[in-house]
Amino acid sequence: MNGRLLNKKLHNQLGFTLLELLVVIAVIGVLASLAVPRLQTQIQRARFVEVVNATGPFKIAVEACAQTNNGLAGCNAGANGIPAATAASSGNVASVDVAAGVITATSVAANFSDGATTYVLTPGLAGANTANGVTWAVDGTSTCLAAALCSQ
Repeated sequence: MNGRLLNKKLHNQLGFTLLELLVVIAVIGVLASLAVPRLQTQIQRARFVEVVNATGPFKIAVEACAQTNNGLAGCNAGANGIPAATAASSGNVASVDVAAGVITATSVAANFSDGATTYVLTPGLAGANTANGVTWAVDGTSTCLAAALCSQ
């Protein structure tokens, strides 16, 4: 008799109740609603890396220009060994320009939730001359700072 009671008890306990399933679905929904905005922010940051990387050749050229000219005067796009400004969209980069050593890169507006986002790098000469090299700082006018796509 004990065996029959045990079989009946096990047989009645199969599966989940509707309430248990609804609770699990609700918990998954809450977790998803928290994760989606964070995921979108990470996707935006990953896209913006392309804009940051586009400044690399310009940074090297500005550093060479500063060494050659012993300063940043004349370190403009298309002059003194600095590549010409790019205006055509390429991936996530809309344009890159250089004026007096300051590099401004702009993202493609359609690819970012905040529209066209700028990344402005300001060069600084270490010491009185260029012997110690050029240091770079993200300018406070960069709109990528407010959008949390870059940091200073």
